[in-house]
Amino acid sequence: MSRQRSWARLALAPVLAVVILAGCSTIRQVTPLAKGEHRLGLGVGGPLFTNLGAPIPMPMLSVDYAYGITDRLTAGAAVHVTPIIFNLCGMGEVFATYGLMTQSGLIPAISVGVDTLLLSDFSTSFFAFPQVNAIASWRLNSVLSLYAGADVIVNFYPKTAGLPMDGEIAPGVPVGLLPSFPLGVQLSFGRFQLSAEARLIQPFSVSKYLIVHYVGLGGYGAVGVYVSASYLLGGSR
Repeated sequence: MSRQRSWARLALAPVLAVVILAGCSTIRQVTPLAKGEHRLGLGVGGPLFTNLGAPIPMPMLSVDYAYGITDRLTAGAAVHVTPIIFNLCGMGEVFATYGLMTQSGLIPAISVGVDTLLLSDFSTSFFAFPQVNAIASWRLNSVLSLYAGADVIVNFYPKTAGLPMDGEIAPGVPVGLLPSFPLGVQLSFGRFQLSAEARLIQPFSVSKYLIVHYVGLGGYGAVGVYVSASYLLGGSR
């Protein structure tokens, strides 16, 4: 059984190398929803790559749902459609966002979030990648908002995923910290929202040797482009 699991993880390794470098989507929840509010979202995009010629973003499609537990705390889940369609792996997320402070003039709203990416080969292998983020956002008017921040994926399987890292969290247990830096714009039209995001993905990780030829910075990391649309239900709006 252990040998079968080893082979399964080896077969899934190229997929993991693509997925955890790809980044998942726009930031799921820039600021918390109002208490009792629901959000349904659809997002697509990924890192720019050149395997097919001109640079294009990887078409990572996902659908997500979020609910405002309180005015400060929002939780939700997402399913990534693209890897499932191509029978590469099962891929989903569970996430939560907490609002630390609201905007005051030029001082931005600050939110922190926890997001866990879940992957499985539909057989014997299962992987979980925790991620934390901190986002600053500025609502400029009733339509336009800007945001920027940082997130970090904790990779407990650096050798399996094809992304060797230095350091150990315990003897013989390596860990990789994979940071990304999103910058985005959000348009709100009543209950309908559109977001566009550019992201510098894991700029300290070597990506030039991967099977996917990413557009990065001198062979490190990748530049990602993402768009998403969402609709709000319930709450006090």
